[in-house]
Amino acid sequence: MLGLAVRMEDSTAAARPVGNGIIIKQARREVKAMPRTCLACASPERANIDKALASGTSLRDIAGRYRVSRSALSRHTPHIAQAIVKAEERREEKREEKLGDSILEQMQRAQRKA
Repeated sequence: MLGLAVRMEDSTAAARPVGNGIIIKQARREVKAMPRTCLACASPERANIDKALASGTSLRDIAGRYRVSRSALSRHTPHIAQAIVKAEERREEKREEKLGDSILEQMQRAQRKA
């Protein structure tokens, strides 16, 4: 069963999964248990984990470095998907700038030689 934040001490309690959480019925009362916190989000190394994911480091390397399982990292990836997209866009812009600078330098060299 998922990690529950609610203790089930009553022997008549019944649990059923609902979405990401679990509904626990106890004596005519329903208590919604919260889903587990993302292990990568809860890690004190979250900023470093996010940077590594955004930079394209493999899940295996990140898992070994920060002691978070690969499956936890793959579940965490949607949490920072927007950051990953932005990082990829910045990398692409840098590549384009370097290409533009290279072409400009070649044109300047050609003008000096002429």
